[in-house]
Amino acid sequence: DPNYYLVIGSGSEGEIPACVFNCVWPGDADNSGVTDMDDILALGLGYGSTGSMRDDMSIDWYAHNALDWDTELPSGVNHKYTDCNGDGIINDDDTLAISTNFSLEHAVYYLKTTEGEIPLSFAPVGPLVVGFNSIPIVLGDAANMLDAIYGLRFTAFAEGIDIDAASVKIQFNDSFLGLSDELLSLSKTITDVPAASGGVVKTNQINSSGYGTIGTLNFVVIDNIAGKTEGSPVNLRFENVKAIDVNENEISLLAGELSLESPNVIATQQNESIQVYPNPVTNNECYLITDEHVETIQLFNIYGALVYSSNNISTPKISLPELPSGQYLLQVQTNNGLISRQISVLSH
Repeated sequence: DPNYYLVIGSGSEGEIPACVFNCVWPGDADNSGVTDMDDILALGLGYGSTGSMRDDMSIDWYAHNALDWDTELPSGVNHKYTDCNGDGIINDDDTLAISTNFSLEHAVYYLKTTEGEIPLSFAPVGPLVVGFNSIPIVLGDAANMLDAIYGLRFTAFAEGIDIDAASVKIQFNDSFLGLSDELLSLSKTITDVPAASGGVVKTNQINSSGYGTIGTLNFVVIDNIAGKTEGSPVNLRFENVKAIDVNENEISLLAGELSLESPNVIATQQNESIQVYPNPVTNNECYLITDEHVETIQLFNIYGALVYSSNNISTPKISLPELPSGQYLLQVQTNNGLISRQISVLSH
């Protein structure tokens, strides 16, 4: 049998680290050795529990001493780890430590994913457009419903030369899991590739059942037509997929893939047939300058939420509701197809 040894390193002056055994690393809520979307799931499982505060409530990434609590996760992990900021209560505030220390590892690191029968898939509602795109993420289907689920995490990729990697985000919406304001969720953009990691979990210690759209994968297709005569593919896929029930039992998921065509040069040039004036929009009013027959208009914010729509276009003037200042995507359905325009709104 192999022999195992524990090596404790001292500092340059011979001092021993303040915490050696059973240390809390802020953000590693399930004490797995890495801060990732599993820790959002752990927060939901321990939500509302209370215990001893840490003497050191910093969320900096180093080993912290902490007293054991009287409660634990279903897996047996003590709730002192789940109290990421050390204030003695497990709640929304602990997500900051997860976000700040996301992807950092310490000595007991491991990561496990599974594949099974319940599908996790993308469900596009139309062709990709230049500008903002929002692709529904669907969990389960009519033939493969979930009997009991408490939370899940995954990484979603939107790979293609026309994708702005910094724009990739996951937005969790109201779904069979629960209302979005009753869930804990987190999205982290992976800046060196077009991808984002996401996690969502309940907080009431009650499983949900069903299937349907749980959120969207949002990204921007850049206007990248120089030297091109046709579009290039955009490949959507999932990695690092995991789901749990309220007892922290894993649920097997089958991660789906999808290939879509990026808008080609012809479609991009057609976008010039519509202009928005003024842009930035002021006083909640603007005009569409076009020779096209306009059928519908939709306006989306940067999170992919629909904030205005109209299918009764009898005038070039558009009267918008009161909106916060910022960037928006205007999608105009004409008799020749769907055209997108990025606009800015300046509120007073």
